[in-house]
Amino acid sequence: MSQSTTIAVAPEAPNATQHPLTPHHIHDDLTLLLHRTTPDLGPSEGRWVGHVRRVCAARLHHRGLPQPLIDDVKLVVSELTTNALQHTHSNTVAVQLLISPHLVVIEVLDGSPGHPATITAAGPEDENGRGMAIVAAHTDAWGVSPDGTRTWCALFRAGR
Repeated sequence: MSQSTTIAVAPEAPNATQHPLTPHHIHDDLTLLLHRTTPDLGPSEGRWVGHVRRVCAARLHHRGLPQPLIDDVKLVVSELTTNALQHTHSNTVAVQLLISPHLVVIEVLDGSPGHPATITAAGPEDENGRGMAIVAAHTDAWGVSPDGTRTWCALFRAGR
């Protein structure tokens, strides 16, 4: 798998609906399920974002990935998990980490159609609205499933 033939979407144009890995490219994966008893974001749910971030970082560290890549993954996992918890009407959010020799893919499935992730223009005083811009800035590609229930991003391992 080479960088030039894997991704067909630019980070600023999320028109891809499928991440670039197929099952035979994946060497390691991790899926974390967050299940809540009410669909509302409670004050204690923020701690789960930190848990997901730390578990993903530990898995990448165990696989020997470089620290700059792990730092980018931690940031992106935090943003995507927070978005899913804030905007879903589902009680379950799944965070999946897929690792290949050349690429790390993060998928977050929230089961809530109709709220696809987009880049918005947040004003200087806005408290929200920068998450997907951060994701786009720290990944090589990202996209959303046609039904809006799954957001993914890809980070190439080389050059980080």
